Amino acid sequence: MNKTDQKFFDTLDHIKSKTEDEIFNEISLGFLSLPNKVQAIYENYFAKYPFWGSLNTKKGDFDEIRQKAKTLTQHADELIWLYDRLADYSSKQLLYSILSNWLKYDIVSINGCIEKKFDQYCDFDIMPKLENETIVDLGAYTGDSVQCFAKNYGANCFKKVYCYEITEEILPTLEQNMQPFSNVHIRNKAIGDTFGWKSFEKSGASASANRTCEGEGQKIACTTLDRDIKGSVSLIKMDIEGDELAAIEGCKRHLRQDSPKLAVAVYHNNDHLWQLPKKILQFNPEYRLFLRYYGGNLYPTEIVLYAVK
Repeated sequence: MNKTDQKFFDTLDHIKSKTEDEIFNEISLGFLSLPNKVQAIYENYFAKYPFWGSLNTKKGDFDEIRQKAKTLTQHADELIWLYDRLADYSSKQLLYSILSNWLKYDIVSINGCIEKKFDQYCDFDIMPKLENETIVDLGAYTGDSVQCFAKNYGANCFKKVYCYEITEEILPTLEQNMQPFSNVHIRNKAIGDTFGWKSFEKSGASASANRTCEGEGQKIACTTLDRDIKGSVSLIKMDIEGDELAAIEGCKRHLRQDSPKLAVAVYHNNDHLWQLPKKILQFNPEYRLFLRYYGGNLYPTEIVLYAVK
């Protein structure tokens, strides 16, 4: 067993030897030992981006820590399952570092895993070339990902692009940024596992964090990728603020028939770290899995799961 394996399995052995309450208390004590300024940064961050729960020590609110403790203790076997299926040791080291950060606020390990060689979604070690691709960009925002593909792989790396974006105010900027490229289809729709309408809420932090939600609110048409695109696709990039699991369910035909390369955000929900790769392999067990981290705040975000054949 090498050093990375040893650290990972020692960490999981520790987690499996404890109850959820014990892990919760361990993480809570670690948080309370941080400088007050650092605690405030965490609390403000989770107030802006409530994907992982709330955290406010003055109000006795430790929900974010409780959610981490629940994932670690209730899904330790799934995390081991994921570790065993990751295709390289950069991915395995990253998974260990995420868990170490959750448990101990370990900034050193997670910062050591930041991908510095390649741009986000453009890892040449995983996807060495893109040629004549049909790309689906879920969460297109201003078109920055499409621009990044063109910069890294050449302007002719795709023959067709589908850009999905739920924020109507962003569309003029997206359309302008896509003008240099031909055969780009922009669709103001949400992608999930159902067809109809959904509500969505605007983030106070950034339009890039707008997301669909339950209940009343502004409406957006929702469909599945299998229903909306009948032809084959060769690459799907997905960063849709927590709707990734539903979107994977809604594109299972494409995964089974086309085996597109996948670059999927797995950080909007703690359980997505294992749920998303398990769902992908359910539909196409021939995929190889990689994890990459592109940096964030003190909390590890911008974690991308790549799945390629």
